[in-house]
Amino acid sequence: FSRVLKSLNRRGYCIVHPWDTSEASLTQIRQKFGCAQQHVRANDIGIVAVCSKASPWKRQLDTSKYLGLQTSEHFPHTDGAYLNGFVQKTNKIACINPPAYDLLQCVRSSSVGGASIVIDGQAILEDLLRKKPHIARALYEQGCVSFCRDDQSAFWVAIYEKLSVGRYRLRFRYDKTVYPSSKHVRKALRHLYDHYLTNARYRTTFRLEPGQVLIVDNLRMLHGRTSFKSNSEHERFLRRTWVADETLHEAPTSLLGDVDSSCRVFERLKNYACMEQAGQGLKPPLTPGIYLPGNLEAVLHRQDIDELPDAC
Repeated sequence: FSRVLKSLNRRGYCIVHPWDTSEASLTQIRQKFGCAQQHVRANDIGIVAVCSKASPWKRQLDTSKYLGLQTSEHFPHTDGAYLNGFVQKTNKIACINPPAYDLLQCVRSSSVGGASIVIDGQAILEDLLRKKPHIARALYEQGCVSFCRDDQSAFWVAIYEKLSVGRYRLRFRYDKTVYPSSKHVRKALRHLYDHYLTNARYRTTFRLEPGQVLIVDNLRMLHGRTSFKSNSEHERFLRRTWVADETLHEAPTSLLGDVDSSCRVFERLKNYACMEQAGQGLKPPLTPGIYLPGNLEAVLHRQDIDELPDAC
C-alpha cells in the first residue's frame, strides 16, 4: 500500500491489480482511502456500473447527459465538477463537493478502443504560471465558470480553486455543460484545450486490463477515455466508485438555530452524500490536490498579472 501512496503523490494516479474483479475487492481498496461518496447511479454500496447498457436507478435521469453510458469519446475531466451544495444529515447539514478519489475497476475491456487517458492538472498549472501567468489567473478567478448537467449545478466556481496555503483543487470539464463567465475566460479555456488537453506531451494513454483498478486523485488529475466499439457479446464493463473529500471545511450552521427540514434544496444532492462505512472517522492516508511550490504560488497571486498582455 505504501507504493500505491507514493505513486499517487508523485504522479496523481496509480494502477493496482487486486485478487479478482469482484465488487468486494473494489470496496476493500476504497476503504483504505476514506469514506465512500454516493452517486445517483450507484448501488447500495456506492458502486456505479460504467457501460453503455443502462441499468435501473433511484430516479429518472436524462441519460444523454451521462457520457459514461455512451461509446463516444469521454474527454478528460474531473468527476463531479457540477457538485456544489448541501445535504441535510439528521439535524445538521453537510457539504457536497467533487470526490477526492475516483476508482475505476476494469471487469471487461472492449475489443476495439476504450483506452484510458490521464492528464496532470498540476503540470499544466505550473507550466502556465511560468509561461502564461495571465491565463492561469483567468482560470483561478472565483466565478470564472459554471457547470450545469441535468439537475446538478455549480455556479460561479473556479477551474483552479485554492483550498489552503499551497493547496489547490482542479474542477474541470470541456463540453457543453461548461458556461464561461466572459470572453476572456473562454479564450483561456481554448488555450488550455489547444496547448495541453490535446497535446500528447501531457496525455498518458493506457489500456486497463480485466482486474486492474485505476486510482485517480480527482482534485489534481483529468481522466477520460477514447471511443470504443460496442459488442453485445463482449461489452466493455467497468465499475466506478468515489471517495469523499473529507479535508474541506465543515458546512455552515443556521443563523437562527436548527436546519429547516422543509427546505427542499437539501434534497437535491442527497444521492451524492458521504456513505456510512466501517472505519469511518479514520484519517485519510493522503491529502489530495495540487501543491504549488512557493515561488509559483507567489506568481499566481501577483497583483499585476491582469496587466500582462493577453497572448491567448
